[in-house]
Amino acid sequence: EGWAGMRSMSMWTEAMTQARKVKHALFESDLTPDVKLDWVKFSPDEDLGERWQTASDSAWGGMSSCSLEVTGDGLGVFKGAISLELPPPHLETGFLYGSTTKQATKAGMCGFTSKRDALHSNLEHCNALKIKLKGDGRVYLVNLRTEALRQGDLYQTLIKPEAGEWKELLLPFGNFQLTHYGMINVNGVKMNPRTVVSFGVTIQDGKEGPFELQIDSVSAVRDLSLPELEQDC
Repeated sequence: EGWAGMRSMSMWTEAMTQARKVKHALFESDLTPDVKLDWVKFSPDEDLGERWQTASDSAWGGMSSCSLEVTGDGLGVFKGAISLELPPPHLETGFLYGSTTKQATKAGMCGFTSKRDALHSNLEHCNALKIKLKGDGRVYLVNLRTEALRQGDLYQTLIKPEAGEWKELLLPFGNFQLTHYGMINVNGVKMNPRTVVSFGVTIQDGKEGPFELQIDSVSAVRDLSLPELEQDC
């Protein structure tokens, strides 16, 4: 109850518009206004498996594939190929549905996420993410998970970085929508930055073909030009 399927870009766009209209209240007056935490930074010397994991629709028989790599310059590169091909009719999976007796009805997903508590900064006094990246013109979802969320729940917001250009995007926490396996919670539950335990990115834009997203850094910031933020969980 309280969930609605997000099956089109227009529905996501409407959800983002409504999120921006909400009046919020979070920060105490005595907090410093210039908070910036360097939250995610890749290193060419790190073992990616210690902090990060990837996933794709291959977990339920799909044909999409992806990887997360680090360049010598310390850039995180999320790349792969999206396939919309469904698994054979005889292949049954419960990955999405909590049951081993239902046939997968959709494909075309890749993503990566940090492991729980692998990113240690407390985002309590922040109200946005600032991400420096270079995209390919495709649509991605930026994902945040908090302590209280159940399996399949994420706070998500859309980005569509221009192809081939480095950009620094500001993503207000108030624009992140609570979802459950792609279904948005229409009750407008708001995220509590203090309880964020992981960061990730998903591509599931309904288009086949290769993709590549380069990430230089992710910072958590407090931007006083943004509406103040209500918090739930």
